[in-house]
Amino acid sequence: MDTSDYFAQLKSQLTAFTFLNGDGLTVSRLGLSITLFFKQGYTLEKKQRILACYRRFREEFGPHLRFHRHSLNGLKKYSPENITKVEEGILNQKKNQLSSWVVSDAKNLYEAPRYLMRYLDSREIDGDDGSSYLSLTLPWDYLKEQEGMTQFMAWLDFLCEQLEPDSGDCGYSLVIPRDYHDYFPLEYQLAQRYPSLQVNSAVHTAVLQYGHSIRGINWITLLSKRFVNRLGGEFWIR
Repeated sequence: MDTSDYFAQLKSQLTAFTFLNGDGLTVSRLGLSITLFFKQGYTLEKKQRILACYRRFREEFGPHLRFHRHSLNGLKKYSPENITKVEEGILNQKKNQLSSWVVSDAKNLYEAPRYLMRYLDSREIDGDDGSSYLSLTLPWDYLKEQEGMTQFMAWLDFLCEQLEPDSGDCGYSLVIPRDYHDYFPLEYQLAQRYPSLQVNSAVHTAVLQYGHSIRGINWITLLSKRFVNRLGGEFWIR
């Protein structure tokens, strides 16, 4: 199947992933995600690298972005002034206090976004037994655009360079609102129907379970040296 046929087939199935609520807001849609799990998210250096990922996200998709939520008090409006304050707050957060930030193009926390970046760091007290994560979600047809694959791989290379992931995966996922709890059953049903669909809404809970393992495999699976060695080495894997 060539690329055009693949995207045509995918487009024909979009209705299976797209749902609206009573107010006409899209509450689920198909997305393309990169999710990376990494260590030492509590350090100042790693926080600076995390914020570099957000800066690139704003540089490329800034005109679309209009919503954010974070672990700090106040600063609910998504504005240049509040972005600066959130960055300062993240950098100044104590090493055993968790920081998080969700930035997207959603109208509010009840709409499923098309462009989304979110992260949760870890605590110094947990050391390498804890993990942080950062996830980037793009529209399902991002790869269809001219140079789409090149740009996607450039994103993956950049995120890996900044975060030095312990593990990670890339693939299609169901995107649901920030206020996601009511849509767990929908996500579960679709994940059963489409086994390759990544379940990403509660990825923040995965960092509690996969400190020393990976959560699965997908279209692209990333492994640090320790996981490669546990599998018998790079030569055996290839």
